[in-house]
Parts: sequence; structure tokens; C-alpha cells
Amino acid sequence: MVKHIKKIAVLTMAAMLLLVGCSNLTNGTRSGDPELSGTQSVYVTLNKNVSRALAPDALDLATTTEIKYYKITGVSLMGYNYTYAAATADDTNGISVGDNKILYSALAATGGFELTGLVLDDWNLTLEACDDSGNTILKGTSYCALKSSSVNTVAFTLSSYGLETTAGSYKITIKYTNTNSSWKENTYSITWGLYSTTTGQSLALTGGTTAGSAQAVAKTTADTITSTGIEAEKTGVTPGNYMFGVYLMNGDNVLGFASEPIVIEPGRETAATFTIGEIISTVPKAPTHLIAQKIEGSEDDEFYNVRFAWVDESDNETQFVLVLNEVADTATANTEIGTSIDSTTFAGLAGTYTVLRYNTVLTNMKETTDDSGNITRTPSEIRYVAGSLYAGSNELVLKFPTGRMWDAQIIAMNDIGYSTACLREADTADGAGVTYTANLTITSANISTNSKLSAMGSKTVTGYGLGASAPYERINLVKISYNLDGGALKTSSTNTYPGSTYVEYVIYKKNLAADTNAAKYIKLYEIKTLGGSEYPQLSKKDVAFTEWRVKNSSNEYEAAEYNTNGFRNITAKAVYGAITGNINISSVSVEDKATLAAADVLAYYGSNATSTNSTNDAKNATIKIARGGSAQYITVSVNQTANSSTFAYFRLYVGGTFMEEIKATGSGQIYFPNFSTDYLTLGSNTQVTVAGITATGKTDSQSFYIKLANQ
Repeated sequence: MVKHIKKIAVLTMAAMLLLVGCSNLTNGTRSGDPELSGTQSVYVTLNKNVSRALAPDALDLATTTEIKYYKITGVSLMGYNYTYAAATADDTNGISVGDNKILYSALAATGGFELTGLVLDDWNLTLEACDDSGNTILKGTSYCALKSSSVNTVAFTLSSYGLETTAGSYKITIKYTNTNSSWKENTYSITWGLYSTTTGQSLALTGGTTAGSAQAVAKTTADTITSTGIEAEKTGVTPGNYMFGVYLMNGDNVLGFASEPIVIEPGRETAATFTIGEIISTVPKAPTHLIAQKIEGSEDDEFYNVRFAWVDESDNETQFVLVLNEVADTATANTEIGTSIDSTTFAGLAGTYTVLRYNTVLTNMKETTDDSGNITRTPSEIRYVAGSLYAGSNELVLKFPTGRMWDAQIIAMNDIGYSTACLREADTADGAGVTYTANLTITSANISTNSKLSAMGSKTVTGYGLGASAPYERINLVKISYNLDGGALKTSSTNTYPGSTYVEYVIYKKNLAADTNAAKYIKLYEIKTLGGSEYPQLSKKDVAFTEWRVKNSSNEYEAAEYNTNGFRNITAKAVYGAITGNINISSVSVEDKATLAAADVLAYYGSNATSTNSTNDAKNATIKIARGGSAQYITVSVNQTANSSTFAYFRLYVGGTFMEEIKATGSGQIYFPNFSTDYLTLGSNTQVTVAGITATGKTDSQSFYIKLANQ
């Protein structure tokens, strides 16, 4: 197998931030105004190199002549710019004070190299390694929290990623170790070129050049390629990561294909020997160790990201094919998953499956094949995020919809045919960080913790597992939406959730063969006792949360502790207070209040000029108001003790107008705030209604009337 022909070092530098003469450190931050607090110093030192694959030879920083000098620039959070300016003359190698350049000798010096003149702010600093002509060969950017954090270290990882300032080149010696000699008798050609690692397309990389175009070398015998080899070379290549691909052809017929990842660096030559194994009329070896991981924090409403990783065991595949089999429901999950497909026709699965190739996944197309081999392509609900299925790839990130379940297997293919299928295996990663490593060879040992995708950065993942008799942890994510129905959700003593709907994302991984609810379903969000020391707590107008309700098959809400829909999305609605109750109105009275100011005198006056309390019963009674008396008010109370159970709320309506809502307390009398006789209609009956509202929204009510008349 042709993998990693040469090794190269990734240049890594670490810069230590030392605060010089600065005493304004407050609560882990450096206080002060950037313009008034003086300047800070940064010390830069060098660390050891670490290895990476197929690229130009490793640079020895102490002896290399390719890197002439280093330079540092920066932009701060508040928009300040920084360019290193030498403090003293250093004419070593002809570099002068005004050149703003740092020599290796200074970087490697004991104590490091001091940068001066940084204002007190947080900085994005960039370190560049340059050649004789001033072209940047390697580059890295790091965040330097001079002001907002007490952290005093910063590290640069330098690479050629994204640098296109200076073209590079390659010189690859292609050799073929052949055990099948029948092809020698035919006229054949060998073509090579650079291909996109994402799309597999042959690339024209710089203005007017054909660095990615296949080039033919006609041969009638096999002596050259099997002995000294054929040299493939090209200059003027745009820096970047590519796939170096080689085809052996007999006319228009592909005899075999081989590929290898390749790195082109600015102004440098990538030289290597590319030794091809037996690829003539040979299908690829099947990949191994296919795993799937949910990328934590990738939830986006109805979607989430899944990382697939596998080990590429072959050197002659042209692409990989990822087959996704969707589970119809929990009843058929066990029979639909885990069957290896017939990789010739993509048949053999009981459920609906999606075939993703490198040219379909990039366009977000779904390709389905029936048992007769007919292919249909439609827009896919599964979307491309990063990675590739092209030759030599071993990572792919896809966006999946929530509330559905899949399993996966992967196949390697070339022009000759398909490998056998590799079924997904369990991954034990649980909250482990996945860290980007440039040009890493993925093995079964590091597949869970390392990523070649620079877009991954450092992510936390949860691996999907397997179960022998049930879908414990198939590829899925359940979205549970909790409708708070106007309630306030406190997640701690000092924090209240700001939204009206709380969303929870959970991986469905229960044993469907078990009998208990706890093992079969996802338990709904647990709310703690209101007013206690544990959280979360949920209440509505001080009425405690009672239960979650979920719509049943009749589209009616019923009490639920678990998501009985298995891996499907659901919405749960909160209810508060008691579930049932009835009303008994106890008493209504007219009560004297303090005399109002002249400007606030009501249209009708009370009968008691001495402002003493009145015990006149106003329930189903006539109230006579004398002019010149003090203002009169009505008090309504509810005897909860006489009720069979307690309501969540009581509401008061006067003449059809809503007056007040009060919280039920469970026992004894409760009183609505007094309302003025001004709400009553003179000369006729006014209806007064007390309504009880249960936690589920059901109501019961009692009404009476008050007739207002002049005295």
C-alpha cells in the first residue's frame, strides 16, 4: 500500500507573554485604557518540530537557508495595528533596523525574543517565515489576550495552509512493482496529475498552467516504469493540499489507478518516489473501522452534524461510497440495520437507503437504487459540511435532520469494481475532544481523537455505539421542544431561561427490547420542587409546574414522563397547579374605604358617611348609594376549603370585564382586590363571575349579580 512516502515537520513556535512593569491586574484581567496604560512586551521562543506527511523535506530551523527571516504583525480587538520594529541595529545577513525582521538567532536565544510597543489590548498576532525574496513560506496566527485575561502564553503553529503568494513545484518518480505481466504486451499509457481532494476534479492551478491536467507517456514495454521509474514534474503550482493520481491506461480502458495525498508549499519542491503496488484489474481493498460521531454544539434547529471516519486500506480506489440506511420505526429497527449490502447492485437492505458518492454528496444530492439497478437522484435532506469521499480520503462531515435514525456502511470503488462493504462499528468517544492534525494518517488507534479537517479545529464529539439485539446508539438525534406556556424556567438560583420554548437534544440509545419505560424511552426534562434548593424549577405566576403533556394519537394532550415516540421529535407542553376542581363562592360584601380626594370622587357615593366598614351583603342584592357619602367598594372571596380540589388560578369578571387573576393556595378563603362600585351599571343588574382555571386549562365558574340603585 502506498501511503506517506516522505515525512515533513510542521513548524511550531510558542510565544510567552511576560507583563513588564504592569501592576494593573484585576480579577484575572488587565485594567486600564489602551492609549494611556503604556506598552507591553512579548517574548517569542521556539519549540521543537512535529511531523507531518508527504510534502517537501523537513526544515531544520537552525541550518535551513530557505527561511531568511521571520516577521510579526498584529491587529488588536479595538483596531490598533502592530508591526515589529527592531529596537537596535542587527546587520547579520544584511538585515537592517528598518526592515522589521527577526532573525532565527534572536528567536532561539536564551530568554526568547522581545517584542515591544504592544498597547494594552487583546491581539491577533501573525508570525511569518519568509525566504530571500520576502515571500511567506509558512504562516500562523494566534490570539494574545493581553488585556482580558491573565493567561501569559501564546503559541503559533506555522503551516503553508492558505498561502498562495509563491508557486511551488513537484517532482515525483513513479514506479510500478508488477506481478501481472500480461499488460506488458499491450500498448499502454500512464497519466498523472493533481486532483482536488474534495471533488476529485483534475485541476488547472495557476494562470495558464495545467498542473492538474493528466499527462500521457506512451510505452510499448514496461521496462522503464518497473525499473528506474517515470518522472512526473511540474512547476508553477499553487500551494495547497491535493491528491496525486496515476492512471494506467490501455487505450480508453483503465487498467488501474493509484493515488496519494500531496502537499505543495510556497516556493518549495515536493520530491518523492511514488511506488505503486498491484493495481491492474484489481478492485480496491475494503476500508475498515468506519465510525460515526455526533459533533457537540452543531445543533441547528432541526439539524446536527455527524463526523464519519474510516481507515483507507487501499491505494487504488477512485472514490468511496457511503451507504446510509434509514430506520422506518422502532419496530423494524433491528431487522433493517446491520446487513451488508450487495456492493454490485447496492441491494440487500430492507429499508430506504441513500447512496452518497463524492460527486453527489457535494451537490447535496440523494441517489437511490432499486433492486433492478435503476438510479434516481433527488435533493437530499442530508447535507454536505466538510471532508470528502474522493480517493485517499478518510473523513466526511454531514448534516442530518433530527428525529430520524440511520446506520451506515462504506465501500471503496474504482473503474474495475467495488470492494466489500465495511459496516459501521461502535465508537467509545464520549465527550472526547477531536483535534485537527495536518495530514494525519488515520488508524484505528487515533480515529476518534484526530481530524484532518482544518474546519474541525478542536471539537467535542460523542461516538455512536452498537447493540447486538437492539439499536442502542444508531445515528440519530432527538429534538424535544418544551412549550413553557408562559412559565418561567429557572436553571439556577440566579439564571432564568429567556425563551418561551426550551429545546433539548438527546441521542436515542435505549434498549427497545426492555419492558420498563425507563429503558425504552427518553425521560422528559425533570423539573424540581418549586422553592427548593435544586434546579431547574418552573412556575407560572408563582404557580408550580405540575407535569408535561404530549399529544397522543388522537391529537389530544395527555400526561407524559417519557418520549414514547422513540427517536422521533416531540413537543411537550407544561401545565401548572392542580388538574381538576370546582368552585364554591362564600361571601360578597360592600366595604367602606377612605374618602377620595375631590378630583377623584366617583359618580356615585357610598351610604356610610362615617367611613366605617359595612357588612351589607352584595351577593344577589341591591346596593343603594347615597350622594355625598364616601366611595364604596366591593370585596369578593372564594372558599377553597369547600372545593373538592384546588385550582391553579381564579379569575374575576364584572359585567364581562376581566378584573383580576389570583393564585390558588389550596385551602381557606382567598380575596380578590376590591373593585369600585363605578363598575356597576346604575338601575340594572351587573353580573359578577368567578372562574377557576385548572392546570390543563379547564374551567369551572360561579356567577351572581349586583343591582346598583340611588338612595
